[in-house]
Amino acid sequence: MPGNEARQTVDASSDDRPLVYTPKDIGRLLGLSKNSVTALLRSKQLRSIRYGRKWLIPRSALDEFLQ
Repeated sequence: MPGNEARQTVDASSDDRPLVYTPKDIGRLLGLSKNSVTALLRSKQLRSIRYGRKWLIPRSALDEFLQ
């Protein structure tokens, strides 16, 4: 039926970036070595979440770091 199509709205806050990054992702994005990223995580200059042995860096933490 015409007029009943679902309307798509684009939220200004929508983002195609992942919600979390790995240290490898961060290294690629920032052009840093694995050791440099690990040093940032260990010193807590780059906020992260540990899940077992994995480091997960939320998108918001990367944004804060770059500010």
